[in-house]
Amino acid sequence: GISGSGQITGSVFTNNCANTIVSVNGASCDISNSIFLNNNGTIFKIDYESNTNYNWFGHTESNYKDDYGVMYCSKWLFLNAIAVPDTINMSDTSNVTFTIWAYDSSTNTTTPYDKNLLKPVDLKITAEKGNLSSNTAKFDETVIYTPNSGGKSGVTASMENASYTI
Repeated sequence: GISGSGQITGSVFTNNCANTIVSVNGASCDISNSIFLNNNGTIFKIDYESNTNYNWFGHTESNYKDDYGVMYCSKWLFLNAIAVPDTINMSDTSNVTFTIWAYDSSTNTTTPYDKNLLKPVDLKITAEKGNLSSNTAKFDETVIYTPNSGGKSGVTASMENASYTI
């Protein structure tokens, strides 16, 4: 826990089973640009108004509007992706990039986020019906997907309990 004002930034909290992951008592705290995945219990217990914006709690492009009820948080990060091109033939390849975006629940807007504010982490990359140039990637790092059979397929990035398929 933190007693008095403080700052937690650029941290990664995964696989914790404590009742509370971060506890702040007696003063405000800036808890931002951090990753909280696959944790049991309450993420924050804060008894004084603090900033908990711009953290990644596992949201993806498919559920970024879901509010997990994190205290003092109206802006959170989510995993997104782009494939160029997004439709390919068997002889083609696609450049797939997983990115981090910010969602502002007070204005219902999304914006690209500066991945350099977060601690670099490896995303596990898997492909359906195809091959990849790499099985891991960092945010904004491109992997090349090559199909090996016809039909609809996908490329998935995952870390702990968060995953997104494009």
